[in-house]
Amino acid sequence: MIIRQARLEDLHWIYSLNKVIFHEDSWSYNSYKKCLEGDKYVFLVAEEKDPCGFVLGRVIKEEAEVMKIGVSPKFQRRHIGWLLLMKLLEEFKERKVKEVFLEVRESNFPAIKLYYKLGFKEIGRRKGYYKGEDALIMKLTLAKI
Repeated sequence: MIIRQARLEDLHWIYSLNKVIFHEDSWSYNSYKKCLEGDKYVFLVAEEKDPCGFVLGRVIKEEAEVMKIGVSPKFQRRHIGWLLLMKLLEEFKERKVKEVFLEVRESNFPAIKLYYKLGFKEIGRRKGYYKGEDALIMKLTLAKI
């Protein structure tokens, strides 16, 4: 398993996976393309023979946001999400980030469990953020990991 920077040729796969995983919350192909081309984004892909997962984060000064993370259904429950997030956090540290934020659907228990394991704490909620379902707002202080 390697984790590497996303490339333009990964975008069709990422966009397809995005539609399978996120359904109504999926992004457009062009949204991912803009992130790939922007210097404030960290866009990583996990790969065995083929890509199997991705994570996307954004850095703004000393803060960062985990924007999207997705693992192909046939590769889930193999710690790929963990590996992607650990690499993303390393990249954030290299960019001198101090605090990392994310939003997660309140019913996404596997993701919430992973975020707590990494040291994220719930700091608030966005009522009805996901078409009627609340989003948990979570924060991690990087100095603590």
